[in-house]
Amino acid sequence: MNNGKLGGLSLKLVVPAIAFAMALPAHGTMVTYSTTGSFSASGGGSSAVFTLGANNATLSFNGVTNATVNASPMTFASAGSIQVQTASTTGVPLGGTFTLGISQTAPSSNSGSLLGNLTGTVTFSSSSGDLEFTSTALTLGDVTYTLLAPGGGYELVPPTTNNGVTTLEMMLAVNNPVPEPTFFALTGFGFAGMGLLVFRRFRKSV
Repeated sequence: MNNGKLGGLSLKLVVPAIAFAMALPAHGTMVTYSTTGSFSASGGGSSAVFTLGANNATLSFNGVTNATVNASPMTFASAGSIQVQTASTTGVPLGGTFTLGISQTAPSSNSGSLLGNLTGTVTFSSSSGDLEFTSTALTLGDVTYTLLAPGGGYELVPPTTNNGVTTLEMMLAVNNPVPEPTFFALTGFGFAGMGLLVFRRFRKSV
């Protein structure tokens, strides 16, 4: 086999290999995190009672524990939820702050928090309650957590809507995604095999 034919064979083998390598997915970064919540109105507890005379309303935060998601390179996730409980027909005012804590254990161990302000009033059947965060993004290591809050913040629904549960949605994004280890293994074996094939065909021709 002359050099021209050898080069042609190598090109025919290398082009499909490159196409195969480009088709392989990027590394799916697994992120494990938990969330906590604390209300200033309860001294930092995960639930708080707000009162107006004989009327009251309770806000409770239900966090996420050791949730694992594949952020490849980004994904939607839950930061937990806030439930409004009240039987009052009179608007009970909300106030103070709410701190959302995020603790990450994978791909690295980091923690941080986001601060929000509570405003508005709630009754059994209606709500103008609102939770607006002063910042909606938190970066822990190579992962950024971004709350998907509406422009005016999260609107806290009354008990007659979704049982009073408002979910705090967010987006997880990996800042520096790396290729999957199997990507290197598969492409490495592929090119090695093609090199061996070319070498054997070359030896048979001489």
